Amino acid sequence: MSVTAQQDGSAAAPTYGSFADTLKQGGSGANGPASARAASVIEQIANSAVVNYERLPMLDVVFDRMVRLLTESLLHLIPAEIEIGLEDVRSARFGELMAKAPNPSVIGIIHAKEWEGSCLAVMDQGLVYNLVEVLLGGDSRPSAAPTARPPTSIERKLTLRLMNLIAKHLSEAFDPLTTVQFEVDRLETNPQFAAITRTTSASVHLRLNVAVQKLTGPIDIFIPYTTLEPIRNLLVQMFMGERFGRDAAWEEHFASELTETEIELEAVMHEFEAPLSTTLNWRPGARIKLSATPDSPTKILSGGQELFAGVMGQKNGKIAIRVDEVAGAEPKPAPRQAAAG
Repeated sequence: MSVTAQQDGSAAAPTYGSFADTLKQGGSGANGPASARAASVIEQIANSAVVNYERLPMLDVVFDRMVRLLTESLLHLIPAEIEIGLEDVRSARFGELMAKAPNPSVIGIIHAKEWEGSCLAVMDQGLVYNLVEVLLGGDSRPSAAPTARPPTSIERKLTLRLMNLIAKHLSEAFDPLTTVQFEVDRLETNPQFAAITRTTSASVHLRLNVAVQKLTGPIDIFIPYTTLEPIRNLLVQMFMGERFGRDAAWEEHFASELTETEIELEAVMHEFEAPLSTTLNWRPGARIKLSATPDSPTKILSGGQELFAGVMGQKNGKIAIRVDEVAGAEPKPAPRQAAAG
């Protein structure tokens, strides 16, 4: 903020225009540090503008299914006790999420083919080294802070195998909603080379807490909203339990019990309308004439819903109905008669 001296020696009031001009100068001269701080404050204000994060209920269900699938696979892959818990699911700006990611870490860039977008899987470097140690037959144990060194060739191959598992189960978790194939594109250790979207773009952050014996470490997954845009209309729906967590044994039991259910059937020979005055005059012994004949179709109903139709007859001294039609079924075409010669 500049102050100009007048001829009478008094100081003029500071103006907003001079303050803005100082910011535009980029911090040159004696006011450089103050201008730089002011510019930083303005940048923070601009980046902290309110962003509306749309709630995606189905995404929580997808992530929960992914955790169960990943846990089952790692139990078969790693010869050690392992537990994976869903620690946090939230939305924020991509830059803020990446700033809170573990450092050092190994970052997997995962590409979603059908959506033409990408997401990130970030593994803490300490967790990576201990998982590799267990995969090679060693013991998982807490160690000192990991050094910021690039992973070796063996570590990269084993880490890539774990990233492929994450991508595979992420695809399977989305299967009940839509078909999408996640594939690991590459591994990075520098977050600057893993910028898949702008720092101000809204993203979903999933944090998994992985416990291997005595060691605990995070796995973070970042999915930009732009990547999820092709299925946004599916993710905003409320989960009603249609196909997630299917149990084949329960489905088979339910189907077998359902077929044993008893229902009440009604056979209707004929229906007609009559004036109320006529029905009020009916007494025991009154005769009601029906327009039905022995060849008239008889309807079979259950709960007021027509199921079948057929012709009434007799079998073994009891009245029987031969089913000729199924309600709702397309009628069979009449057989073609041969032309007279």
